[in-house]
Amino acid sequence: MKEIKSKTSSAGKKLVPWFEAMVKQVGLSKSEIADVLNEQEVRISKLNDASAYMVSVALKRDCTESDGLWNVYGKLALILERCKYIPCGSRACVYCTVAQQLHFQGIDIGGKHTINKLPALYLDFLNSSNESSSFHWDAKKLVERHGDGMLK
Repeated sequence: MKEIKSKTSSAGKKLVPWFEAMVKQVGLSKSEIADVLNEQEVRISKLNDASAYMVSVALKRDCTESDGLWNVYGKLALILERCKYIPCGSRACVYCTVAQQLHFQGIDIGGKHTINKLPALYLDFLNSSNESSSFHWDAKKLVERHGDGMLK
């Protein structure tokens, strides 16, 4: 059997988390980066917990439909998990909302233009005293936020 060699194979390429590379290039502090990475994990965990609850309820009711086992919470958790390597654009995703904030500030990620000031981020999930901050969002609110962003 003849072996086929391809020079265009991406099997040897290493995936790099886009968000971490971008914010290091922009110059955000390590504490801000750590806060964002932690918040993304918290949101994924909330969605996975809600998904597991929905699946357990469906199993207890003995639902024979397979659609009941794959719910919207699990789908959004998967989208946010994949966003580590491919931007999802969801408003429920911390990575994409921070990238959007940097874009609206006119931060040059390519490095061709110099900026006079450091980027300023508003990380509302750090403010637990404000009732409208994303610190208090549950899985249902994250799904609503994701849907709002996808409609625009």
